[in-house]
Amino acid sequence: MYFIIDGILIGIMVLIVVFGIRKGFTGHFIFNILRTVLSFACGAGAAVGAYFLMDSFGWLEFMKDGVISFFGNITNTFGGAITQDSEVVGMIFKIIAFLPFGILALVLGYIIGYYLLGLIMKFITVPLAKLRKYTAWRVIDNILGTVVNFAILGAVVLAVFGAVHALNQNGKQNAVLGEDAPAEFANHSIEVVLTTMHENISAAPLGGLIYEYNPLNGMFAEMFGSAN
Repeated sequence: MYFIIDGILIGIMVLIVVFGIRKGFTGHFIFNILRTVLSFACGAGAAVGAYFLMDSFGWLEFMKDGVISFFGNITNTFGGAITQDSEVVGMIFKIIAFLPFGILALVLGYIIGYYLLGLIMKFITVPLAKLRKYTAWRVIDNILGTVVNFAILGAVVLAVFGAVHALNQNGKQNAVLGEDAPAEFANHSIEVVLTTMHENISAAPLGGLIYEYNPLNGMFAEMFGSAN
């Protein structure tokens, strides 16, 4: 099975070059991913902002009373450690009252952010895309797109290989899973998968070379070693 590892790596490298030439840097998929992530951040920011705004006007305090009436008064919980007048319970009721407005703010913030970021991206990428009709810029754009693709592939492959390499050293997967992990799960399911991956990657000519001389091996070894 080891030849499949090299086949996958080589196939992805070929696709990277092909898409780098076809799309270039200006048409790179990373921009759409970044746009989506930033849009979610806009939605989360809108929800947080709406919460503090409503709280500052006292609306949440007013709506909290309605939630308390709906669920019923809390007279005693956890041996009297938490009562209806405690800040923790009050905060929970505020969040429950705010939840419909928070979801609405999140969705609206995401939609608005996605639309505005799309306009910004078009403002930047459309002129650059039109420059692709000039050979010099198209060559530069293709090289940049291919380099970014290889950088993303390299980061993912090195991270996965580094994690597998580290977890196969002295049973570190057991330390990461913890002593409370079911023995059947830790010693059979996880161990078999890791051992199989280790053997196949190590046996692959190209994959094995990357696997053994991965610059991230030491970092992952220290990371998982700290779990001991």
